[in-house]
Amino acid sequence: MNLSSAGASVSYRFFVAVGVVLLLLLTLGLGLVFGFSSYADIEHLRHARYHDSTFRYLVIPLEPAGYALAKNLLLALLGGLVGIVAWQLQTKGTLYQELAALRQEWRTGPSVLAPWHALTLAERRTGLLLLAVLFVVRGYYVLRFPLYGDELVTYFSFVREGAVAATSFYPIPNNHILYSAVCWVFSLLSTNFYWVMRGPAFLISMVGTMVVGLLLLRRWPFQVVALSMGLFAFFPYALFQAVVGRGYFLLAVCSQLAFLAGLALVYGSARPRLAWASLVGASVVGFYTIPTFLLVFVGLGVGLAASMWRQPHQLVRLGMAGLLVALATLLLYTPVLLVSGPAALLGNAYVAPGAGHTAELNALPYPALIDGQLTGLGSIGLPVVLAVSLAGYGATRSKYTNHFSLPLIKLLLGLLWLPYVVLAFRGVYPPARVLSFRMFFVFLLGALLLDALLSLPALQRWRQQPALTVVLPVLLWAAVVLVPFQHRATLEAGRNARVTQVYSWLRLQRAHAVLTTHTHYQLYLLFYSQADHWPLAIDAAPQPESYYDFQLLDKEAGEVADSALPVLFENIDVRIHRVPGS
Repeated sequence: MNLSSAGASVSYRFFVAVGVVLLLLLTLGLGLVFGFSSYADIEHLRHARYHDSTFRYLVIPLEPAGYALAKNLLLALLGGLVGIVAWQLQTKGTLYQELAALRQEWRTGPSVLAPWHALTLAERRTGLLLLAVLFVVRGYYVLRFPLYGDELVTYFSFVREGAVAATSFYPIPNNHILYSAVCWVFSLLSTNFYWVMRGPAFLISMVGTMVVGLLLLRRWPFQVVALSMGLFAFFPYALFQAVVGRGYFLLAVCSQLAFLAGLALVYGSARPRLAWASLVGASVVGFYTIPTFLLVFVGLGVGLAASMWRQPHQLVRLGMAGLLVALATLLLYTPVLLVSGPAALLGNAYVAPGAGHTAELNALPYPALIDGQLTGLGSIGLPVVLAVSLAGYGATRSKYTNHFSLPLIKLLLGLLWLPYVVLAFRGVYPPARVLSFRMFFVFLLGALLLDALLSLPALQRWRQQPALTVVLPVLLWAAVVLVPFQHRATLEAGRNARVTQVYSWLRLQRAHAVLTTHTHYQLYLLFYSQADHWPLAIDAAPQPESYYDFQLLDKEAGEVADSALPVLFENIDVRIHRVPGS
């Protein structure tokens, strides 16, 4: 089926129907959170201390009248959407008919496991072996990787404060809202920190890896899928994000699902409604996880438009899908805009124009720096990714590259390089983890090129050797990655052990209030004391009518005390003195 015939079977009314149902579901979710809340929950956030290098408080602009109005509008919208859907279902109107067609596409399609059953016994064994290794490695680090600062911030400020805070309190971008909300749900089952904060990441990473892999098998051979998925799974950033990365792995999965939905559309899917719905759904989930999904959305959107430019009706559908994503995202982020304010979301220190900019770092050296960090190849990282991209484009003209096409390359190049254009346009230079989703598409392109190489007559015998073309490269890559990854874990464990030592010393001194500007000690002393139910107050600066037992001076920052004050305890991080007059 070509792109035109696939698109012609989807009426514009389908997008209206999907939009109504999508907005209903999202409004229902927000209604469950805010319909049972009161303004006291918002007032509480004014006194909720969050951590951003030090302890801070967010100014909440929303007043009781505004809160009441917003809540009434939300409930009115929910009632209106329920009425529309009920009426359409009762009369079997357009919405009913379009949803019935979507359901029919879902039911008539092959099973998700169908590609797995089509594999040879050797391929299934290879896939299970790699999956088992991945499960063991991820599971080990979920339990053994030391507590990490970003997950502590998320836990204290957003998860522990409840559903209202998770979905509306946005003082810093550490709040990956959907992930925070999922962690809050997990916290209802158990208060164990590892279950609450790392359980969702582990579950998302394992399920996401399997689902994306099965979907890839519908289009490409086992060697391509296993190699690309295996290399990405052990990619250092992805491994870290599957353990303590909060929403980053979910964003990566959404980028992969959106890519596959887009690919189905440009190749001409027999189930176009399902492809459009998947594209919209993956995009909405991605945006609600982290707003930086915009980089994926623009790259994929431009790639799709470039492939559809001769199909004006498809371009209209693409525009309607984009509008649905925008409306759904705006609805989901409305609590953030009202409670935390537009500046918290759109103008914070991480996304405001100029964020991350230095005299040495601007739009020209930035891609070289990021690709060097992501690939681990330093200064040659960018040339390598560029070479893979150019080779992919050139492969579309080779008779040995059955799996390459211009639509595929347009989507891949859009996802790989347009994020840099968006960031340069905004003048923002975020850390490498924001762009780590790109590496999946680098690995996929590399695996496709290797498959094309093995299609050459002289090399075709290697295609029947998955142990050499898949297992060996993935396990070697994993071994190379795990050495520095374990070293990082050891360093984190050592630093945390020093905090634990200080914490034990403070307990022996029966301290109840301390001063410190050391960011790491602020967070971890707070966590340890609350885990032990020990009332230890930790402040960066003296608070009115408060008395402090000790001050922990940051040695790295060069903090010094009065020479007359004796040092009571010292390690490589801090020096502890008694506060005069305590």
